[in-house]
Amino acid sequence: MRAAFLSQLLWLAVIQLLQCTQLTSSLQNLSKCEIPSKLEKSCTCDQSSAGLSITCLGLNSTSDLAYLEPDIARNVIELDISGGSLPCLELSDLSALSMLEVMRVTHSQVRDALCRKRKDTKLPHLVTIDLSHNYLVRVDESLTALHKLQNINLSNNHITHIRPIFSAFKYLKSVDISNNKLSDDLNKLVLKELPISLKFLDISGNPWPCTPTLSWLYPWSLSMPLSIQEKLSMAECNIENSPTHQLSPLLTVMKYYSLKVNPHCPDKCSCHFYHFAAGINISPTYTVIVNCSYQNLTSFPSLPQQTTVLDLSHNLLSQDSYDMLDVVSQNYLEITSLILSYNNINYIGTKLLKMKLHRSFKADHNALTEIPYDFSLLLQKYDHNQISLGSNPWHCSCNSEITDSSLQEKLQDFTSVVCGDGSVPDSIVGRRLLEIDSSILCPRSEKAEEKERILQAVCGVLAFLIVVTLSKLLYDYWNYTKRGKLPWIVYRMP
Repeated sequence: MRAAFLSQLLWLAVIQLLQCTQLTSSLQNLSKCEIPSKLEKSCTCDQSSAGLSITCLGLNSTSDLAYLEPDIARNVIELDISGGSLPCLELSDLSALSMLEVMRVTHSQVRDALCRKRKDTKLPHLVTIDLSHNYLVRVDESLTALHKLQNINLSNNHITHIRPIFSAFKYLKSVDISNNKLSDDLNKLVLKELPISLKFLDISGNPWPCTPTLSWLYPWSLSMPLSIQEKLSMAECNIENSPTHQLSPLLTVMKYYSLKVNPHCPDKCSCHFYHFAAGINISPTYTVIVNCSYQNLTSFPSLPQQTTVLDLSHNLLSQDSYDMLDVVSQNYLEITSLILSYNNINYIGTKLLKMKLHRSFKADHNALTEIPYDFSLLLQKYDHNQISLGSNPWHCSCNSEITDSSLQEKLQDFTSVVCGDGSVPDSIVGRRLLEIDSSILCPRSEKAEEKERILQAVCGVLAFLIVVTLSKLLYDYWNYTKRGKLPWIVYRMP
């Protein structure tokens, strides 16, 4: 019994000695943090109290990481790869890094996050992945294989499309998708399904358009923590119709879409900001452009406040539609550009005088026969406004406003202005106004011609007397300078 007991103790001592020897060898390897020869030129290893960190520069394949010593691989907690060419990440090459917590693969021309879709992962401790400054175009479900991620950085790529995958990360704290190419076609669920654990979100630096299709961002942002709301307030959008490509705060623009514009935008019409200026501690100033073209409208719609551009072309608007328009209650007073082309309006009354219309007025392809004198003066008042009145059955006559040369100079489609039935004389019906001589429109009467002959005779006599007077003055001046003799009238003066 005693011999058996001593034998058992001896075996235990041997086993502990072997374990101690193995642990000592492992510690020696860790202290050296040896890198395989295939990685020596591109990778370095650093040791800290938490574990090992490997940094690789110019790495073109992750397969070489499989050559790491097992003792080293299982103690790597941080991997940093940059400056190489990696089309995608192959998780099987990293399976030996079982304790890996942080992985950064930047400036490496990565086009797909993971090389293949996997349901499981051999990186159970990975909480941070940084794929910034690469060539990513889309983000799909393959990334959910790393479902324990807490920090995801996809900034500075070329991402145009993201699948709604973030709900798969139950412990997600930080998402950075800034400086990509995301636009208004972003799936709402990408942001709406973010887990409640999220503390940081950056969507700035994307070419967001200031369109109402993104107005859902404002009510969604109100459900996020203040820290995220503050970060979201830094994002900007581009005013699409702005001639200066103006940038405005994304959330502020979406707030005004949600509260001021969308509720009052007519059915079947689109309403966009034409101008939007937001200042510090002051309410934004804005103008709206409304497009209702090709909607078969039979009445003039009511508009959001601050509407300055309205397109009602290619509809079914009639004279009755125009007569029912109330420019005050329907918010037409601020309009500077009005397009009524391709409708069936017969007459433009004076109610449009209340508008500014200094940008444009287009009423071509209607049934207009005449234009009020005061409204004609309004159109002529501005130097750079665009006016189109062609393809209407105008009543052309000597005194009609459409034949006024000042108005004609403003028309962009003057070559399309045609005289219709009711024009005087009848011979000009169906002819383009450009081809009609003024003498046909306004022929001279016999009395007018007689008066003109008399005036021409008077002008001739006056011209002769002026010539005689100038000649006498020149002669007297010459006579005085050469002979010193004054004009005879001087000697007769008392």
